Amino acid sequence: MDARLSAKFPFLKEALEFAEENSADLESLLTSENFSPARARGRERVLDAIASGEVVYKPLMRDYDCLMEVMSYPYARMLVSVIWDRYLTKRYALGEAVRMNKVLSGEDHRTMIKVSDEMGFHAETDPDGTMRMGFPDYLMLSSRMKSIDWKLINSDVRAGMVVLPGDKFNRLMQNALQYKIESELPLKPPEEFLQYLEKDAAAVKMALDEAKAKMSPTRGEGMKDAYLPPCVKHLLELSMKGINLPHSGRFALVTFLSALGLDYDAIIRIFAESPDFDESKSEYQIKHITGELNGTDPYTPPECKTMKTNGLCHEPDALCEHVNHPLNYYRIKSGARRPKDGGEGRSRRRPSLLRFLQVIIALWTAVRFPTTANQIIMTSIQLMSNPAISKDPYPSADATYWIIGNNVDRTTLSARPSRPAYRRGAPMAWAWVPMYEVSRTPTRATIPK
Repeated sequence: MDARLSAKFPFLKEALEFAEENSADLESLLTSENFSPARARGRERVLDAIASGEVVYKPLMRDYDCLMEVMSYPYARMLVSVIWDRYLTKRYALGEAVRMNKVLSGEDHRTMIKVSDEMGFHAETDPDGTMRMGFPDYLMLSSRMKSIDWKLINSDVRAGMVVLPGDKFNRLMQNALQYKIESELPLKPPEEFLQYLEKDAAAVKMALDEAKAKMSPTRGEGMKDAYLPPCVKHLLELSMKGINLPHSGRFALVTFLSALGLDYDAIIRIFAESPDFDESKSEYQIKHITGELNGTDPYTPPECKTMKTNGLCHEPDALCEHVNHPLNYYRIKSGARRPKDGGEGRSRRRPSLLRFLQVIIALWTAVRFPTTANQIIMTSIQLMSNPAISKDPYPSADATYWIIGNNVDRTTLSARPSRPAYRRGAPMAWAWVPMYEVSRTPTRATIPK
């Protein structure tokens, strides 16, 4: 068993086998003094992710150090699960994924394919050193990438396979690991483990609260009316006067106030002035939008373009002409963010000539290669619709399922995880395996009149 490979990629099956060969289990990890370096390293992994969005990689020489590195991974996952915060889960997933990307850049193609296979994505290597990936997998993993360089139309596609240089392939694997961890966490630790996690979890929670305060548009100081954009001020004034807001206005107001850190009690007091206020209905809809109801991420406030489309843009001032989102307005006004372009911060727009060329190329592809174009269109429709295809998350009761975790169902990678009932796994595999399948949150809600 390659100890260094296991330490570099602790999410592989080889890592679990390496731990079992050395008689390492979760009880020893939590209680034994021999594993105190692993616990310290696990706490450090989470703190690194919070602070910089990257788990720092440390080269290891001795097998003992490799074992501590491997066991720090499940300990970090337990800490994230105990705190049970969606922001922390995503931040930790990003940190582990960025670390893996950098480590993978120094590995050979065999290791790159092993990592890809472990996460359920088939890849091949060419004699010239480039990698190949099926275009449906490519579309799935590149969906987060905003640069036009990642668009399929700008990629080298041969016989249904996208040809990728090593660095771009590693970047896609970063997305794959990020998706995987986000879909697996949080887990529910057994009750008898909580006492051993309490101290480190408190330290992580403190660091998390400090990071959230710094990243908040209000910087932890609470909402200040002087920094509100005109559209939000107008919605607040109408609501305080007891005037019914349109559904789009209530949704925009709730999401904006939630993004500023206002809790349910503060938001419900604003809507209590409405003449037809119904607390039970408003409570359900507000908690659904803010994510409290299902344990999901809160909805983000509409951008300026959407506000204009919905007729909610109200008497824009000079700064409004140079921002593309109400939250950016608040950040600039409060000094939490510096304007771009010498003080005005213009929103970026794609050049019209480039868009025209993309349309021409797309039409040419549809005429010249109708079969390929049809496959791309059908795959894109499937990815956008992303139905909640239910598959049995526990396909068998044998031990092989509980090793590291199953391959995440790629049809639900971008779905919003709900908070289902948990299931406790086998003792050693607990911290590695996903305990539930991801399902899509119901249709977006609005505050009723």
